[in-house]
Order: sequence, then C-alpha cells, then structure tokens
Amino acid sequence: MSDFNEKVDRTIQKAKEYAGEAKKATEKMINVQKLKIEAATLKTKLNNEYAAFGKIMFSKLDEYPQETQKSIDLIKEYQNRLAEIEVEIGTVKGKPLCPACGKPVEEGMSFCPYCGQQMN
Repeated sequence: MSDFNEKVDRTIQKAKEYAGEAKKATEKMINVQKLKIEAATLKTKLNNEYAAFGKIMFSKLDEYPQETQKSIDLIKEYQNRLAEIEVEIGTVKGKPLCPACGKPVEEGMSFCPYCGQQMN
C-alpha cells in the first residue's frame, strides 16, 4: 500500500508542478495581452496626434514652398469630391439641402449642422 501512496504523492506533486507552470504561462500571456492593448491604444493616440498635426500644417500651407502643392491639390480635390458625394447621398435619400452650404440636412432640423444656417 505504501507504494501506491508514494505513486499518488508523486502524481500530486507533478500536478502541482504542472499547475505552477500553467499559472506562469497564463500570467505571461496576460501580461503580453495587456502590453498589446497598451501599444494599440498608444498607436491610436499617436495617429490622432498625427492627424491633428497634419490639419494644423495643412491650414498653414500657404506659408510653405510649392513642393507641397501636388498634395494640397489632391487633398482639396478629395475634399470637394467628398462634399459632392454627401450631396448626392442626401439627394438620393430625399434629404433637404442647406440653402447656404448645399449639404444634406436631416429632416426636421432647425439649423444646418455644417454651417449653422437656419433651415426653413
């Protein structure tokens, strides 16, 4: 019977060792995931700061050399086309258009959310 007890004790000891290793591996995985979440959050914050910085720089581009003119022209072209698309979407959906800026406005709105014009 003592041989059986020794085998049980060894099995319990091995199980404790495996449980300890599993705990360490789990803690490591959790720490890695926490770091990945923190990194993703920081990347999002960084991209938001890049975007904010880019908007500031774009607003001041008249002060910069003509080297950036192609990018400026493309950005303005894209902005104009996006505005046209918004109007087209609003028209297709039957939304009223703002008399001042021409953008689609939700039915029943008193003021245009884009330019503040009072709606009829």
